[in-house]
Amino acid sequence: MIGVSIKASITCPDCESSVPLNALIPSIECPSCGAVLDLSVDVWKTVLDDAIEEAPFTEEGMGSSTSVFGSYNYSMVRGRLQPRYQGTKEEIEDDIILAGLKNSYVTHPETGEKTSVRELPPMYSNEFAGVVALIGEESSLIPGENMEDSIEVTNSSHPVAFACPQCGGNLIVTGEQRLEACKYCETRVYLPDDLWRILHPIKTKRTWYLLCDFSKKPFSWESDVESAVFLGDDKFCVVVENDYGDHPIIACLNRDKTPIWTRDDIELLCDTEDSPPGLMRTPHGNLLVMDKNGKDLLVVSGEDGSVIRSIKEQTEAAAGLPHFTMDECSGITCLPSGDIIMLRYQRQGVDSRSILLRFDSNGNPLPLWKKGQGEEEKKTGFWERLVEKFSSVQLTGASYIEDFGNYQEKVKESALELGAGSDGSVYMLRYKRLAAFDPSGKKRYVIEIPCSTVFGRPVANNKGEAFVISHSNQDSTQILRISADGQTISVVAESGEDEEEWDNLRTLVLEPDGTLHAFGYGGTWLTLKPSSLLNGKILTAESS
Repeated sequence: MIGVSIKASITCPDCESSVPLNALIPSIECPSCGAVLDLSVDVWKTVLDDAIEEAPFTEEGMGSSTSVFGSYNYSMVRGRLQPRYQGTKEEIEDDIILAGLKNSYVTHPETGEKTSVRELPPMYSNEFAGVVALIGEESSLIPGENMEDSIEVTNSSHPVAFACPQCGGNLIVTGEQRLEACKYCETRVYLPDDLWRILHPIKTKRTWYLLCDFSKKPFSWESDVESAVFLGDDKFCVVVENDYGDHPIIACLNRDKTPIWTRDDIELLCDTEDSPPGLMRTPHGNLLVMDKNGKDLLVVSGEDGSVIRSIKEQTEAAAGLPHFTMDECSGITCLPSGDIIMLRYQRQGVDSRSILLRFDSNGNPLPLWKKGQGEEEKKTGFWERLVEKFSSVQLTGASYIEDFGNYQEKVKESALELGAGSDGSVYMLRYKRLAAFDPSGKKRYVIEIPCSTVFGRPVANNKGEAFVISHSNQDSTQILRISADGQTISVVAESGEDEEEWDNLRTLVLEPDGTLHAFGYGGTWLTLKPSSLLNGKILTAESS
């Protein structure tokens, strides 16, 4: 669990005095003018939200200060800090805090001094999920519960003798109210400021704490999902932009979106469109993601988010074989065997094309297509052999996706979205055209999908059916299913009243049981069970 320290105040809008916020309460009285200030949930979100969100990514003992101007003016210091016993620098262990919730306090083991602890009040549970305890609040502010067990609060003031300005009678005032009645002449006497401050010493800000269990707090985001994969065992990994636009956040989540682990300190490149490529899942349930250097491929543990190793860029490879590098990689997928297929952009003088390459899980080059028995290699023509003699990088024979043939290697497109089937089939998508190849490299189909545009990678089930996100020619968002032979395209889900949310979809994830998950801009995550998928209208594809 993680401790979060809070030291905050607001400015009273009536008298402009500073009002310490020393407890999470629904309202507070200004100690200077007596005005009651409403502390709504929205007010507390302003005070606490950033502190809670930043804590997992902040080093212990580090914090920051800020001022916010709005309906109230706020001043606060916040940070990641294990809760302390009141008035000391001694840490309180998590189990001691949790055990103290029953009595609403913990006791210092040597001095016997009590420090308040309590559970998060129910009215805040939806907004501050994951906060399991409040520690060190000012006890006099907390609404009284279990009074016999509560901390005794000593009144800091004592009765004071005061002469009645009307008759001179000796009055003993306690400061419970600003107007006192003289018992001699019955004149109502207004206590002067100097006396009122003696009876009501100015309160100062104090540090109090939140104890947070982020495994109980659903991971939420408002930024774009750059990539997503299903890891198995009800675990998903998403990459989202952080608020600062630098290192993206990788989050491994349970199905209910509670985090298993998060990392925002891995320098990586990740995107769902064109280059660089997004996350990939390995057969062992780990992740492949491009290193920030644009050369290497990181292998990230699906269990805890640690970087297991890097598949390093090779400076050279065996004669006639390409070397491994992520430089100019504009499409990539991982096969069930663990082999990696990538599309790499090549420049050769004025002639620039892309080439499909295959590497094993260590970055060693392999033949692109593993042809089956009885399948003959396509013989190289005279002019192609001539070019091969004088060129280290072969770019002849390149085709646009609509002209792809068997054992395709060279591509005129600069980028392709690549996907892999559970049988080792490879899917290639560019704009509205989808190509499918069996594991040996034989073309199954190349079709043009009837829509205005297609987003993200294609995904495929164990039947060989592929799924894509598209915008229809009528401007609705659809999820389409393409049959294994490419002959039938059907609409399995379509935007309805939630058109704006569907319009954000960019990434499709498929579970083995057929459940589809669609992610997109603004934190969108839609889940479609197989039973909810439509046997929708059939679209006519154009074959190449």
